This record gives sequence, C-alpha cells and structure tokens, in this order.
Amino acid sequence: MRRRVRTAIVVMTAVTVVLAISIPVASAHRRYGGYGSWRRHTTTTVAPTTVAPVRPTTTSAPTTTQPPTTTQAPTTTTPTTIAQPPSGNSSPPAAGGYFSLLPPGSALPSGAACAARVHASSWEPRHDNDVANRTPVTNTLANFSQWNSVWNANYRTRIDGAFQGTTDEIFQWAACKWGWSDDLVRAEAVTESNWHQSQVGDNGTSYGILQIKYLYHPQVNGGCKACAGSSWPNSQISTAWNVDETLAELRGCYDGMSTYLGNTRGDLWGCIQSWYSGSWTPGGGPYAVGSSWGGGSVLSNLNNKPWLHWAG
Repeated sequence: MRRRVRTAIVVMTAVTVVLAISIPVASAHRRYGGYGSWRRHTTTTVAPTTVAPVRPTTTSAPTTTQPPTTTQAPTTTTPTTIAQPPSGNSSPPAAGGYFSLLPPGSALPSGAACAARVHASSWEPRHDNDVANRTPVTNTLANFSQWNSVWNANYRTRIDGAFQGTTDEIFQWAACKWGWSDDLVRAEAVTESNWHQSQVGDNGTSYGILQIKYLYHPQVNGGCKACAGSSWPNSQISTAWNVDETLAELRGCYDGMSTYLGNTRGDLWGCIQSWYSGSWTPGGGPYAVGSSWGGGSVLSNLNNKPWLHWAG
C-alpha cells in the first residue's frame, strides 16, 4: 500500500512539472505574432451588409508597438465630383497593363486627369463589388505616424476615392493617380482578396480588396476602429477608397517617406512586402516575391496574370 502511495505521489509530481512547463510555452506561442504580425491572413469572412457610422469611442488600445501611435488631428477633404470613365468595350485589360511605375519623387497627375486616361471596359469579373465600386466617401483620416510630415501634408490629403467604375477601371485610375503600375495593383489584389472588396481578414481587422488594416492605417487612439480619423468604414464600403489609400502608402514607401522603416526609396518589392509585414525586407520577402506563398505571391500573380482568363 505504501509503495502505491509513493508511486502515485511521484506520478502526480511529474504531471505537475510538465503542466508548469507546457502552459507558459503554449501561452508564449499565442502571444508571438511571428513573421507578418502587422498583417496576417488568419481569417476570411464576408463583409456585413450594413456598416455603422464613424463615431468617437473609448475603446481600449490593443497591445502593439508598431508603428508609434499618431496623435495629430484629422483633416477632412470632401470631393466635389465623382469621376467616371467614358464608355468602352467589354474586354479584359491589355496583358501588359496601361500605366507604368514612375520613378521616386515624380510629379503625380490629378485624379480627374487620370479618370480621363482610364481605358474603359464594361468587363467586370466581380459583380459583388458593384455597390462598393460606386460608393462615394469623405476623407476624415488622421495623420499617419509611419509616414513623414511631407506625406501627411501632400499624399494623405489627396486620398478621396473619387472615382466610380468597374473594379479594373478603379485599379487603372488609382495606379495613374499614384504613378504606379496597374498590373501590379491587379496582382496584389489577387494575393490579398482575389479581387473581392467584401473581404475581411486578420481576425476582423483588415478590410477590402487590398486589405487595409485599421489598427495601423492610421493608428488612432492605439488602434480604435470606429474612432474619428480611422480608415474604417471607408476601407470597407468603397473600392476606390481602398485602392486609393493603399497606393498612397505604397507610393510614400517608394518615395522614401517612412518614419521608421529606413531607406525604402526606390525598392519596389521591399515596399510591397512591407504592406504585409510592417517591417523592412530589402528586395521583398515571401509575400512579395516568394514562390510558394498561399494564394500566390504578388510577383507570381503578376507573371501569371490570372485575371486575363476570368469571365466578365
């Protein structure tokens, strides 16, 4: 009997030690975001049909340190007109696209000028975007802490989503406006959402066709979603806004306007990678140029151009 008691005590002691070791380790794994903690594709759902209006809130901030919190007051810009392209054919875009990446520091054309340069087509492979493609919004963005004062003064205030058209026409318009390649936009939109503006990812923190994460774009009150100055709900309800804001940030990176990433000027694939990771990987990483990224890296989708085979 005494031997059984001693054996039971030894077994219980061993179990207690194992649990004491394993529980903290498991907790540490849950806390650690790992590669891509800025933007992780962990959840994908369909956006709700109604969106609550922006309103002040006292929501407590999540535990995050990247990038630093912005405290500047928001600037409001109201578009006076919504540009629309002329009527065109019903064909997919040309295989090489229509707009090329402009060098860092290039003068950028206006949104109205770019609306006139869109190659119009009624081709629409994503009719679930129809409402969001024609929803006007207003810029109430707070300052972004990850971009410098020049970006906030000159680029942030240009974001208006003031265009209506098909999904591809929106890509063209925004690419022209920010001196970007429209084929790059198409490829990144495949990687992010397969061209669905209704996409919600990263456990309900990233929205839209290019997955703008409200926690950091910009970070308002430590990551408040519904506070004045947030990118939400514009990022969810307007395709043009979603693409406009994303390319404004990518152009800021490409022009070397980051406050914390380092020397980003002219590094296209590094900038595209940073949209996913929030950190700096010169020349890009798996999301941007990898060969086995889930859903295809941006480079692989750029090379394969799957949209050319989609029905419209």
